Amino acid sequence: MAQIRTKQAMERVMRRAGEPMSTSQILGRLSDTKYKHIPTVHSAGQMLARDKRFVKVEYSRRLKQHLWAIKEEVQ
Repeated sequence: MAQIRTKQAMERVMRRAGEPMSTSQILGRLSDTKYKHIPTVHSAGQMLARDKRFVKVEYSRRLKQHLWAIKEEVQ
């Protein structure tokens, strides 16, 4: 249940940003909100990778992390 809420919160943060974000940027914005117990960078990366709503855009050599975006829905 906690993972579901965390994934929904990650999706809201990414929709508000409107641009690809790294895992640590997503968690940084979550920590600025009401969430007290945010996952680690490693576990958040695994949650993002396993969920179909999120897509790896590229690997940032400067940040040394993957950049994530929300998958666009085809209509």
